[in-house]
Amino acid sequence: MYQYIKKIKHKVMFKIKLWEMDRLWELMGGSCWGLFPPSFYYTHTEEEIERITKETIESCKKMLAGQRRKRYSIGRKPVPCQPAMGYLAIKEYGRMDDMELLLARQSILIKCSLNASILMGNYEFYYAGGLLCRLAKTQPQPGMQPEQLYAFLQPLLDTYQPKNEQESYLVKLLREYKVSGEYDAQMEQLFEMGLKEKYLWMVQPPQE
Repeated sequence: MYQYIKKIKHKVMFKIKLWEMDRLWELMGGSCWGLFPPSFYYTHTEEEIERITKETIESCKKMLAGQRRKRYSIGRKPVPCQPAMGYLAIKEYGRMDDMELLLARQSILIKCSLNASILMGNYEFYYAGGLLCRLAKTQPQPGMQPEQLYAFLQPLLDTYQPKNEQESYLVKLLREYKVSGEYDAQMEQLFEMGLKEKYLWMVQPPQE
């Protein structure tokens, strides 16, 4: 009987913890930039996470494509990015067409702040890798393929001494990530974003 009650108590406390994590995630604006709340990654298997993520991204891309066709079919110009959208993307990175860059950046910063979740794909891996190089004050060679970057980061992961919880979780994310061979030009952009990050751990940097 005691073990049964103890098990129930543990389950209830675990659900409360998940609720608190999700609440903090929402308060920090995570629902604007992340696909799923932290609890999602604790209540699904890696296979389920990968499958659901791909399905959700494909669904979002179809909706965006439909909106673009509708917008241009009636002769309207694209709506310019507003500063409130965050991070002054046009000033910092030139284009705002591809939200993947901002999503990857903000996803990493939120995960490190919450100490929750895992890296989801090479986009996040490249930004996180650039961020670690920035923290370690290392100048890596440009244009590294995923396997090369993964190998380059291993000594840093072993020797770098994190200065706070965010940095510790960044190291954990990179150490546990299983790199894939997928690579495109945006990944190099994300690596540079991490390497030159001005607003460390600020999901919504101040407007200048």
